[in-house]
Amino acid sequence: MVPNLDDEDLVITRNRFLENMLVNKKIDYDALAKATFANISERKSTLAFFKTIIFTFLEVYGKMKEKEIFDNVSRKGYAFGKRVIEGENGARNRAKGHLFQLRRTRDLGSFLDTINNIQTSLGLTFNQKVFLSNKGDFDKLKPIFLISMANAIFGGEKDE
Repeated sequence: MVPNLDDEDLVITRNRFLENMLVNKKIDYDALAKATFANISERKSTLAFFKTIIFTFLEVYGKMKEKEIFDNVSRKGYAFGKRVIEGENGARNRAKGHLFQLRRTRDLGSFLDTINNIQTSLGLTFNQKVFLSNKGDFDKLKPIFLISMANAIFGGEKDE
């Protein structure tokens, strides 16, 4: 979906994301997550193209380790989102509640505790290894995971 151009904050966020990519050759995962959650709140949809853009960017700039981590976390987020929506019997609003619970976490410990609570309540399993082995990159991993989870819940890009 195209962002609402009347929403000045969303336009600024999008421009910040693009400037960081094109000028600074960095991915602003927080800006990407903010745009994704704005779309979810307004339109109940996600930015389905984001994985292709990020993959291309990481390949062009030779950031293969970051691409590998991105791919791993993205797959985990999508798979977890699919299992959450199934565990909630297709109820997107309840699944969305879990997604926003995770979004509110501020550190790795509370994020993993929230995942544990969700998986316990729904009878799911989740391998935390990628988060535990990349603790210093939590600020990047969380938005990637959440965006992929949102794609699973709201029918964005299939993350195979």
